[in-house]
Amino acid sequence: MVVGVEDEDEDEDEDNGNLFNKVEEIRQELKNVQRKIDEDPYNKALRDTEVVILKEYMTIMDDEEKLLF
Repeated sequence: MVVGVEDEDEDEDEDNGNLFNKVEEIRQELKNVQRKIDEDPYNKALRDTEVVILKEYMTIMDDEEKLLF
């Protein structure tokens, strides 16, 4: 068994796990801000925050899709 290859596989698995965790974190952030928008629909700051989080979410979902396919 080649040690260098094993280390790379472990690093890749860790990166993949971090990506999946990041997707879940961003999804939770998005849900939270959308819940706040439901409570205060005219709050521009919340809507701006939602846009930023949504863009980040879409980017990380693209990364996750590339990883899986």
